[in-house]
Amino acid sequence: MSLDIITINGYFRNQTQPRNCRKWIAASGTLCIMKKIDIRQVLAQRLQSLMALDPSLDTQVKVAARAKIAQSTVGRILRAEVYAQLAQVQSLAEAFRVSTASLLSDDGDTQNAQLMYDQAGFSALPEAEKEQIRTFIDFVIKRHQASANAETLSLSSSREPPAGLKERLLNAIQRELNDDTLNLPNEPKQESNQPRRGRRSSSQ
Repeated sequence: MSLDIITINGYFRNQTQPRNCRKWIAASGTLCIMKKIDIRQVLAQRLQSLMALDPSLDTQVKVAARAKIAQSTVGRILRAEVYAQLAQVQSLAEAFRVSTASLLSDDGDTQNAQLMYDQAGFSALPEAEKEQIRTFIDFVIKRHQASANAETLSLSSSREPPAGLKERLLNAIQRELNDDTLNLPNEPKQESNQPRRGRRSSSQ
């Protein structure tokens, strides 16, 4: 006896049609049908949920400014009109301080992608204090990254030159080259062997 275990049909924009579904027989023998996921809808829903939770990013203008992408692009992504580029998804994830994977996940668990904190209390804070919290989070992350690379940085640190070496080199470069400066420091100067002329007496 032969059974068609899996049949996969074409992928179309209209996912309500049965031909756009995957069909297979589960281990229990029940026929299962799963619709293909439109990643555009997933990203749009994720962004809408995150924008609703963060008053500082509750408009397209604010999101575009924080993510440094065009406002029109943000609008098309929110309307699920385009497939966002990977760089755009990464910029959006950085703007909301979540992982890139969380923006593309369809598990419906938005809370796992965010920090657990008093959202109502945070929303009531002045904008300056909110920015201080964001700055502190960035500082802690960067400090952790710096400590992880501390050993590598210590190996590549430069050595300090001996004391006074820099001054001696500058003086040597600036001196005028002559017979005196070309002599070695420990080389004694040659005394002149020419005889001195005696003074003539007035009686001669």
